[in-house]
Amino acid sequence: MKKTLRIFMLIFCVAFLLSGCLSSELMEEWALESESRAESRAKETLTEEEIRAIEYEFSDVMTLLDEFDANEIAAKKKYDGKAIRATGIVSGIGENIASEVYITIDDGEVWFNSLYCIFKAESEINKVALLKKGDTITVVGVLRAGTMDPDLIYSSIEDMPGTNGSSESNSSEVSPDSTADQGAMTPPSEEEICNISDSTDLFFILQDALYTFSPEVYISAEDYSQFTKYWDELLDEVVLNSAFQNGQVYIEYYGSSPCNIRLMFSYNATGIVLQSVLQDAAPVFETDEADELYTELIEISEQIFKKGMSDYEKVVAAHGYIVEHAVYSTEGNAEYLATAHSVLVDGKGQGQGYSEAFAALLIISGVETKVVSGMALDSTGVNYPHAWNMVSIDEVWYHVDVIWDDPIPDTGKEVTRTFLCRSDDFFEIDHTWSDVLPRCPSDYPVE
Repeated sequence: MKKTLRIFMLIFCVAFLLSGCLSSELMEEWALESESRAESRAKETLTEEEIRAIEYEFSDVMTLLDEFDANEIAAKKKYDGKAIRATGIVSGIGENIASEVYITIDDGEVWFNSLYCIFKAESEINKVALLKKGDTITVVGVLRAGTMDPDLIYSSIEDMPGTNGSSESNSSEVSPDSTADQGAMTPPSEEEICNISDSTDLFFILQDALYTFSPEVYISAEDYSQFTKYWDELLDEVVLNSAFQNGQVYIEYYGSSPCNIRLMFSYNATGIVLQSVLQDAAPVFETDEADELYTELIEISEQIFKKGMSDYEKVVAAHGYIVEHAVYSTEGNAEYLATAHSVLVDGKGQGQGYSEAFAALLIISGVETKVVSGMALDSTGVNYPHAWNMVSIDEVWYHVDVIWDDPIPDTGKEVTRTFLCRSDDFFEIDHTWSDVLPRCPSDYPVE
């Protein structure tokens, strides 16, 4: 049996990766949270007195997680910093990028909604080493509800299979499939393992997976440190993004060489709708947002895309529709304004929302497109984070900035095409982006 370095979670905020920066309020909150974590490093577990005083107990950890799903703000106010006891099924065991040992617990079915429990005490780490996925355990600790998903610190295990909380028995280990090479993650037979030799390889593998709305992709690297090196390089380039992805990427790997790695993605309402459309699946959606967006996308597509249109004509049609029917807005929830639903259903949004809406329409029409994360100059000559699109027409890439072609104040039916299907040379005057993205060698030859 080969012991594993099991699942750990890389969390990145898609809004950050797409915009290139964080709001000052969020930066301040993260800074305060980092200070709090630094101050608490010396503490390892709750004291006996703290355990006796536990106020909140959950016989099913999903009850707690459902409260966060229903109203994150209310749940934070209620539980942040409070000692809790929770029982759940082990879904992940590993060591995160900060070398902290952790497990995730949930109901054994919803892998993307788990309580992340961090262990510091050596005695508790020894218990973790005896666990396996599927075990039902009870943990105690202090809930930390910061800017990311809630996690449990100062964690200790009170009850685990066959041990009654001790670390004397149950020596089962999680092991890879018996047919796998040492350290390998074995994908389903119909999926291939993609080899990477540099960060560019990783970029295009991720792009292919994200823009086909795949739930997972398998990658092979020389070792795990090579993968993280390439990942960090892409983070520095601000190109690890998808307009349609939720903020968590789960990474599962076995720690040996060669190292096969499984990346698992989840998608926002737009991604879920496009995934259904691309798979020709009967659209059954769990949220009103996805259902409304699907209806709107289909109705708009039937209205603006005509049989026999060229790809360029489709690009012009999608560009014109959004400029005519949406207005730039800073009023309301910024996260929502950055979605296709806000732009197409409510008729208002910001750069990210415009780019996502434009891409969604073109993907449905069959035109290849990307959302670009970069910087742009404002009217005072200061760079600010900005999102726009690239489109492929006859295998040649072009820049499109829909929101920059939408006049402010809005003029209704007036549509300009200054930033439609333009070259690198034209865009680099006031836009900057990573050179890992495709080259746009020329303006589209409009007659």
